[in-house]
Amino acid sequence: MIYYLIACCLILAGLVIRLIAMRTLGSCFSMSLRMPTVIVTEGLYRYIRHPAYLGSLLIFAGVAIVSIYIAFFWLTISFFLSRAVQEEQILLMHSDYPAYRARTGMFFPKLRFRHGDIHSSTNGA
Repeated sequence: MIYYLIACCLILAGLVIRLIAMRTLGSCFSMSLRMPTVIVTEGLYRYIRHPAYLGSLLIFAGVAIVSIYIAFFWLTISFFLSRAVQEEQILLMHSDYPAYRARTGMFFPKLRFRHGDIHSSTNGA
């Protein structure tokens, strides 16, 4: 029973993330890989470069939990990772993309530490 709950949560989260990502992209959204006219850096794209793919991966992870098609999930991961890498190669031709790529994670936000957040012990012990 807990597996179904986890699966439903993953599927729901994936749907929400994917829909928000697609809505944020608006007319920039495309099923085909192409050079964009603008790099979208708002909404979820402020933190990660491929939130729509992350949403899809969460959906398929939820489906995999409640089905016997775990191999399908691994194929899905391979597809979306490959697709993201191909998309990145195209996007790198856009002048704004390298800086955007440097400050965002591919599927998960980059962890940033401000100066002084991590302290080392200097008490001589």
